[in-house]
Amino acid sequence: MLRNKVILVTGGSSGLGFAVARELALQGGELIITGSRQDQIEDAVAKLGFYAVGVVADVSKVTDIERLFKRIEITHGRVDVVVVMPDACKPVPLGEITESMFDRIINFNVKGVTFTVQAALPLMGDGGSIVIIGDTAAAESLDRMSLIHAARAAVQSLVRGWINDIGRSGIRVNLLSTNSVDIASLQNATQIGATDGPHSAGRGSKKSCKLQSEILQATAFLASDKSSDMNGLELFAGNTKFQH
Repeated sequence: MLRNKVILVTGGSSGLGFAVARELALQGGELIITGSRQDQIEDAVAKLGFYAVGVVADVSKVTDIERLFKRIEITHGRVDVVVVMPDACKPVPLGEITESMFDRIINFNVKGVTFTVQAALPLMGDGGSIVIIGDTAAAESLDRMSLIHAARAAVQSLVRGWINDIGRSGIRVNLLSTNSVDIASLQNATQIGATDGPHSAGRGSKKSCKLQSEILQATAFLASDKSSDMNGLELFAGNTKFQH
C-alpha cells in the first residue's frame, strides 16, 4: 500500500512512534525516523532493518529540523509522507507550571509541528500526505491538562489554516486523534522489541492492543493513496468520549 514511498516519522525511534514506523515499513514504505537519543535510533533502525534510516533530531529546535530535511533532500530527494508524533507530555496543574514545562509542551507540540510541516513542503509533491497524530485534548476537560489542551487546540487551528495555504499543491494534511490519556499510556508503554507483531501493544491490556492496532491501521490509510480525497479532516481512533 505504501511501496516506494519515502516516509518520515518524527519520534519514530521509540514508543508508539516506533510501532507506527514499523507498520508503515511493513506496508512497503522507505522510512526515515527521528529521535533525540542515538542509542534508541540505532536500536530502532536495527529492528526495522533495511526499511529505515535514523536521524538524531530534536524537533523542538528549528536548526535540527532544517538539518533533518537537508539530509533527506540529499539522500532521498523527496519525502512523500510525513507522520508527526506527539510528545509524551507530563500533565501539570495551574499553580505548578514552570517556564521549562511551558516551553517543552509548546515547543514540541506547536513549534515542532509547525516547522516540521513547513520544512517538508518543498520536498513534497502532488499526492503527498501529512498525518499529525494527537489526541482529543482540545475538546476534553481533564485535570492538570490545561497546557496540553492549549497545544492540541493550536495544532487543530493550524491545520485548518494550512488547508488554505497549501490549497492546490496536491498535498494533504489530516489529524488522527484519540483520548489524551490513551495516547500518553501508549507512548510510555509501547517499547522497542516488546512486541511480537505489528498490531501488538507489548505487555499492555487487550484494550491497549486494540487501540494501537486502530492507530496503526488509520495512520497507514491516511498515508496511502487510498485516502487521496481526504484533506483537513480529524479522524478518531479508540474510545474518544469527551468529558465536559
